Amino acid sequence: MLKNEVMNETLEVMLNKNRKNITIEDLQQIKTIYFSKATQDGEQVFPIEEVLLLPNISVLSIASSMITQEDIEVLSQLPKLRAINFTKCILDENVDFSQLSSLENLSISRSFVNNFQILSTAKTLKSLELFFPYNENDDDLNISDISSEETLEMLTLEGCDISNPTSFSKFTKVKTLSLLSTTVQHFDFVNHMNSLETIYVEPRYVQEQSLSKEGLKVETSKFNLAIDDKEGSKNLV
Repeated sequence: MLKNEVMNETLEVMLNKNRKNITIEDLQQIKTIYFSKATQDGEQVFPIEEVLLLPNISVLSIASSMITQEDIEVLSQLPKLRAINFTKCILDENVDFSQLSSLENLSISRSFVNNFQILSTAKTLKSLELFFPYNENDDDLNISDISSEETLEMLTLEGCDISNPTSFSKFTKVKTLSLLSTTVQHFDFVNHMNSLETIYVEPRYVQEQSLSKEGLKVETSKFNLAIDDKEGSKNLV
């Protein structure tokens, strides 16, 4: 039924059916799926339009794919899409997440993000995760480029190089902030994050005076946390 071999294999496992026996009704029951535009050799051949055969999808994990604005326009046709996880992808600098009006959770892991300003187009997020991003200019992440300050409750920026940490102050609704494997110039912003309950930082920062805020839980690791080598994470496929 599908041309995408990755999706075919995933559906066979999820539905416990041979792909020849999978029906339209079966596809309508799928709420979460793993997708790749690439073959095992890395060739980008599968059209993202095939995800439209899963009209009730709410969680989409995309790996080893080049993501363009045209792809985002296709995904905007999925009315129940709430979460997207990009892993080892290349995100075009013109990607505009604002078309995904129902998007609440965005995760970008070990991916090429040549323009961090695309994050400013995601304005309805409850959770944003950014793990070991990289780009050709090795640019720092400007916190001002992150939007969703009215809705964001969980912010994860691990393995990032951050500029202007003062801008964290605008996230007054964030409850959990993770900065593991990330260098931070100062933590003065913590006093302005009124809803902050838990912060994850490198052990060397535990004694920072700004982290002694009453009621703030300071952690130095996560259970089952897998941290990738930053240089080794630069392989797309």
